[in-house]
Parts: sequence; C-alpha cells; structure tokens
Amino acid sequence: GVNFMLNYTYSKSIDDLGTFRVGDNDRLDRSLSTTDEPQNLTGTVVYQLPFGKGHMWGDNLIYRAIASDWTGSGITTYHSGYPIAMTAKGCGGDGILNQCMPSVVAGQSGRQNGAYGKNVTAAVGSPNYIGNVQYINPNAFTVNISGTSSGEAVGVGSGAALYAPGNAPRVGALGIWGMGYYDVDLALKRTFPIHENWKFAFEGDLFNSTNHVVFASPSAAVASGVSSAGVINPGFGTITGTSSAYLPREAQFSGRIIW
Repeated sequence: GVNFMLNYTYSKSIDDLGTFRVGDNDRLDRSLSTTDEPQNLTGTVVYQLPFGKGHMWGDNLIYRAIASDWTGSGITTYHSGYPIAMTAKGCGGDGILNQCMPSVVAGQSGRQNGAYGKNVTAAVGSPNYIGNVQYINPNAFTVNISGTSSGEAVGVGSGAALYAPGNAPRVGALGIWGMGYYDVDLALKRTFPIHENWKFAFEGDLFNSTNHVVFASPSAAVASGVSSAGVINPGFGTITGTSSAYLPREAQFSGRIIW
C-alpha cells in the first residue's frame, strides 16, 4: 500500500553572464552562475492507510464507514541556496567599468552572526528586527575608490585615480550563499461511493506544513557611495524580507463529485 519516489540531482552551473567587470575579457569573470543550485532533492510518498475495510476491526460497521479507504500523501523538496554576487560602487575607473567589484580582505571570514534569521524578530523598531543584523562580514571586503593609490579601505587615501575593479570573484566570494529552501506538503483524501458510478471525492491539503520561513538573500552592495569616513553601506549583509519562493503555511479542503 505504499508507493514512493526519491530523486536527487547534483549540478554545477558556470558562466560569465550577469555582472561583469570588463566586456572584452569574459574569462576574467568566469565563475559560478548566480542561478547555481547544486543540491536538489525531491521525495514523494502515497500510502493507503491500513484502517477500516479489510483490516483489523474491519467487521465493525461504524468503524469501517469512518476509517476505510483513506489515502495519505506527502511531497518533500529541498534546494540549496544560490551563491551571492557582491557588487560595489566608487572603485577607481568606475566610469569605464561595466560593473564595479570589491576586493576580498585576506584573513577575514565571509559570514557572521549565525544562520540567516537568527536573532531577529518581527517587531519593527526592536534592537534585532530584520534589517538590523549583518550576516555578511563588512570587514571582509573593501573598495578601491577613485583617488586611492594603494588600495586602502573605503574612503581612505588621496592618490591618483586607478583602474581597479577589485579581486573578488564575480559570484560566491568567500563561499557566501543565500539561504537554502525546503518544503513539506501533506494531503489526506478519500472517495465516498454515492450511487452506482457516482462518487464524492474529499481532500485536505496542508502546504508548507512546517511553516519554514525562507529569507531573501542579504544585501550584497558593498558600498552605496563613498564617504570621507570610509563607511560601508550600513545595509550591507542585512536581510529585509522573505524570498519570492516562500509561501506561509496554508490549508485547504476540497470536494468534488465524480460520475
């Protein structure tokens, strides 16, 4: 009475599309695709529940009428997150670059403050509401701005303007990825005989049964302009909403007559 399917795909996508620094050297910006999704798992199960007619106590009329012919099913999916493309503004030669990229600071880790969504609440104005926790380390990146002659931090230095696009990979610098996604959908259904070939089909569905929240990727704009104090974009590395793939838990019931 059980049927199931399990499917797993491992993949890797590489391209030189999207953000790029120099239009005449595609090899320079060959990296992971922004749509790279290496882990993809899907499992389904359909189970004819062992109750009622033909099972234990199936000779009891009331029990048989209530418990017979129910089918439970479920679909579980998991997808890994997408790699994040870091971008910047204000690096030397910005006017002749297709996209300004930051540089990676040696010895710094890319992620901080735990898993995405940790230490945040829904109460806007509280100390830890979404948009106030930096999940990407701002000290891990710097921008070579116009007027910086030796690669100092943002807003520091007064040398000649440089053609300095930055050395960070186009996508997935320091192994920084967005949040993964999983979903568990459940269903329970039964068909009731009415008369001859007429039947009534009832079904209850529960989508995202665990109510798992999927946050959008944090802001990856390293600098929103250059200040004299060298302040990196204050919103950098913060999360301001949920992913477009996220739907809150929903339940629905349906019935139809089949003849």
